[in-house]
Amino acid sequence: MRGLILSLKEKEFVDAARASGASAFRIITRHILPNIIGPIAVNITLVVGEAIVAESTLSFLGFGLQPPAVSWGTMLNNGESTIGTPNAYLIYFPGLALLLTVLCVNFLGDGLRDAFDPQSGKLFVSASREPILSVRDLHVSFPTDDGLVLAVDGVSFDVGENEVLGVVGESGSGKSVTSLAIMGLLPKRAVVTGEILFRGRDLLTLRERERQELRGGRIAMVFQDALAALNPVFTVGHQIAEAVRAHNDIGRHEAKNRSVELLDIVGIPNPKARVDQYPHEFSGGMRQRAMIAMAIANDPDVLIADEPTTALDVTIQAQVLEVFERIQERTSSAVVLITHDLGVVAGVADRVLVMYAGRAVEVAGVDEIFYESRHPYTRGLLGSLPRVDGGRDPPPRPHQGPAAVAAPPAPGVRLPPRCGHAEAPGSCNQDRPELAEFRPGHASACHFAAAAHGRGGRCRLRPARRAPERRERCLGRRRPGRRGRAGRHAAPAGEAG
Repeated sequence: MRGLILSLKEKEFVDAARASGASAFRIITRHILPNIIGPIAVNITLVVGEAIVAESTLSFLGFGLQPPAVSWGTMLNNGESTIGTPNAYLIYFPGLALLLTVLCVNFLGDGLRDAFDPQSGKLFVSASREPILSVRDLHVSFPTDDGLVLAVDGVSFDVGENEVLGVVGESGSGKSVTSLAIMGLLPKRAVVTGEILFRGRDLLTLRERERQELRGGRIAMVFQDALAALNPVFTVGHQIAEAVRAHNDIGRHEAKNRSVELLDIVGIPNPKARVDQYPHEFSGGMRQRAMIAMAIANDPDVLIADEPTTALDVTIQAQVLEVFERIQERTSSAVVLITHDLGVVAGVADRVLVMYAGRAVEVAGVDEIFYESRHPYTRGLLGSLPRVDGGRDPPPRPHQGPAAVAAPPAPGVRLPPRCGHAEAPGSCNQDRPELAEFRPGHASACHFAAAAHGRGGRCRLRPARRAPERRERCLGRRRPGRRGRAGRHAAPAGEAG
């Protein structure tokens, strides 16, 4: 322990504290002590375990506690005389109790060490991946003069606590309709089937009053156009306070104080003055932050963000994404991030859901999507990004498929003009592939997903071209991030669709 303290004394952060004018007492209590609490806890529990074993050993040998005092050692000594008799089992109970106690004390030390070590992430970042929100076989269709139009066709996904699910796809792929179905904000003429489970409750079976209690409280949404979503005749603070009071029995003064606090959380400068301003007095980035503040007013379990960085420059985009990260660290909420921008997804998402023509065509971890994608449409999206290596030939664009299809849909896939497998034997033209896992955590709606994996992922796209360093095109450069996300806070790149 002395060696550890001496080594910490020579660290640069101690020199930086000295340079800032910190006293010796402050350096010891605020900089050195927090770094040795973990090892101290481990050493203490080791000593406690050794003391228990030593006392029991001495008592067993007759040099420790003596009757009528009770000790596991004396119990073992007394039980020794029962060996070979029907009561021989009496020796097992004190021995088992001694073993379990020492093990528990040691495990306690390991747990305290991890809890006091922020680098382990076990104290500050929830590792839970139990689904908070589960969508199962969701279909959404709209009646028209020509019949039903299917906007969402059998989409299924899960979102866990403290997880960011990125939903990508070109315009008309069903991303926003899916989010509105979750929120219960679709028009009454929409036909919605399937299951939307929030903590085990099917939202589609709830009455409107029950869903209203969840909206804005347990499930919240950030809309794409903040200027249109904010009421122009009310101040920003009034609208945030309205969201607070809708789910809490508090007065106007407390609600306004909460509004100021929320504006400060999302990074609005001088929130006490800004709370009384109108939406048109805010910049685009500040309006988007105000929308985020309204969404997180009641600490929701699920936050749905529908293209929150659209029409913002890259600097403001990075600031808005940083706000989402701070909020998630503070509330451990699940985030469903809908976007066209693959650079945003690369920087903040844990998993990615790729949608095309109302269907989920690929679901995987963010690194697998960018490095080992198995669906032709996903590869088309990645190939649509501009190259930063100065390639001469223009990048391919993904096929512009139907924004919506007739219900029921025709058999086969909806990507044959783009897919290099369309003419292969047993092609998808007649047999539409379903979204299925071909390896743990990676699902693709492609008959050739597993075969492409076996060939190193070289799925044939037209026009054929190499796809090296796809993710670097999005990020510019790779930077490590929290919970294994690469490219955290990277500047977003071009649009995908």
